[in-house]
Amino acid sequence: LAEEATANSDTGRAVTAENIVGNWFVENAKVQLNAGSSYGPGGENHMRMNVATSRQTLKLALDNMAAALNDL
Repeated sequence: LAEEATANSDTGRAVTAENIVGNWFVENAKVQLNAGSSYGPGGENHMRMNVATSRQTLKLALDNMAAALNDL
């Protein structure tokens, strides 16, 4: 997390838990999540996933996320 925070501060991108977690899922699970804060103050420190896709694609995304989390 410290490396991610340093990289974000060097690029001018806000260092938030949402950005760090979001980047981790992109790198480790190949899944892009949306920051919950984009949906209002109640969404802060949460992530959202758009599930408007085929079941096959959704299953692949969820399997990738589970595998990445199991590798922690």
